[in-house]
Amino acid sequence: MLRLLAAAALVLLLAGCARGDGGDGLSEAERERLEQLEEELSTLPDPGPGLGEAAPPPAITAGWKTDFERRSVPLSEFERGGPGKDGIPAIDEPKFVSVGEVDFLEPQEPVIELLLAGDARAYPIQILVWHEIVNDSVGGIPVAVTLTHRRPAAS
Repeated sequence: MLRLLAAAALVLLLAGCARGDGGDGLSEAERERLEQLEEELSTLPDPGPGLGEAAPPPAITAGWKTDFERRSVPLSEFERGGPGKDGIPAIDEPKFVSVGEVDFLEPQEPVIELLLAGDARAYPIQILVWHEIVNDSVGGIPVAVTLTHRRPAAS
């Protein structure tokens, strides 16, 4: 699924950055791979409504039978959790090593891969979990690689 999302992002990025005169800077092999990815993406089922098109999520207490009047800690003592605004630093100047030098990843550890204009990158999920955003330049094109956290769907 992660590879598919990375491929979709690549297709969108390339489609948005391509020049109309055919001078897109892609090799024939990259152009063929892009066409192959576009064809694969066209066969996927409709994912449903996009951002802003769906109804808002139900209240977080929906379905709970908790009596909030009975408690041992006053509600005023609870504080918001997590970091505040700008509390998670982006990686602005990522450092890369060759595959042979990597000693902190397991062989099947997930990464977000990005191939753009013949330049390849792999962004380990274990790092993105902590930083969430990497600002990089791939193939001479500025990119922002992001990871968002989603709550599991209710079963």
